[in-house]
Amino acid sequence: MIGISEMKFIASSLDRSQAFEIRFQEPGLVEVSASSTEPCRENNLFLCRGMVDLQVNGYGGIDMADPGIDVPTIETFCRNQLQMGVVRFLPTLTTQAVESFSAALGNLQRLAKESTLFRTMFLGFHLEGPFISPQDGPRGAHPRRFCREPDLVLFEELQSRAGGQIRMVTLSPEYDSAMPFIEKVAESCVVSIGHTAATPKQIRQAAEAGATLSTHLGNGMHKELARHPNYLWEQLAEDRLMAGLIADGVHLDRSVLQSMIRSKGAKRCFLVSDSTVLSGMPPGRYENSSLGDVEVTEDHRLVIAGQRIYQAGAYRPLIDGLNRLIREQGMDLVDGFRLVSDHPLKGLGLGDPDDELLDSRVLLRADEDGVSVVLATVGSTTVTEKDALH
Repeated sequence: MIGISEMKFIASSLDRSQAFEIRFQEPGLVEVSASSTEPCRENNLFLCRGMVDLQVNGYGGIDMADPGIDVPTIETFCRNQLQMGVVRFLPTLTTQAVESFSAALGNLQRLAKESTLFRTMFLGFHLEGPFISPQDGPRGAHPRRFCREPDLVLFEELQSRAGGQIRMVTLSPEYDSAMPFIEKVAESCVVSIGHTAATPKQIRQAAEAGATLSTHLGNGMHKELARHPNYLWEQLAEDRLMAGLIADGVHLDRSVLQSMIRSKGAKRCFLVSDSTVLSGMPPGRYENSSLGDVEVTEDHRLVIAGQRIYQAGAYRPLIDGLNRLIREQGMDLVDGFRLVSDHPLKGLGLGDPDDELLDSRVLLRADEDGVSVVLATVGSTTVTEKDALH
């Protein structure tokens, strides 16, 4: 980490077509202007609009499902996201009791009104459950007792509690009620297929009804599947579905990730962190997390306690996935960055970063150690690489 105070940077756009002058003066004044300097091939600083994460359950001991989160806590969370280059995100709530959903949604909706920083970074809610498969494997770490078939009345109750801000719903189309539910809900928010034991026919029907995404494709699945046909191949082949992928090196092996990106085409893929309250936490067993009894392993994996097959979210931030795209998949910075910025926005039906993220700037350094964040700003809030995550 370096200290930054009253400094000037010359940075390039990601494609090196433009040069920018960035002036930074603590405690957070950042001025950006076009530079008359020609972009330099040797310059390893890049200015961009920042990353977008559609699946953020928590991080560093802060849980989006906790109805006790207050303004200082959510702003600490937002600054930590900023330091990792994320300028917009969907707070994500996983399968739990209806009363718990309602309390968390109501609290986060209140915080979005009270905190300018959170309101700026907040894209809406991602409801990952409870309308998912109850089967072991597909349900992942979601508690079976709360898994249930899609219910429009319940969804509308939760949407009301959320102030109409539920932007994305992950569900399984294996239920008889799924197709009418998808048709109706897709009128107001994005429907994503995930945690499913659906047949290939049901996957096709869901896409026809209005589902447009796949949630962390390749995860939330049975340990063993019929070779073909199955719900994985069907989602890979379905051009109407963009695929969310966890590129942390744990949820998808390098060759699996490569095959999925090649199959879907990079333009139909985006990365998510799937970070949780235990992401970034010390190794150990956490028996009372919102996902139940979970272990953080010594090699930084989150697993359901007592086994090593089923994951309980991801440990690493979104920028780690970007670095893996560059280091392991052979993508350049421009193409890799699209999967953490342009494509997530597209998945939500929004425009490109220059339209949607006008108040955001992230200065990146790209060197032999990978891509890292030098400073990031949203509105009047700026964090730098010297700021400690806490």
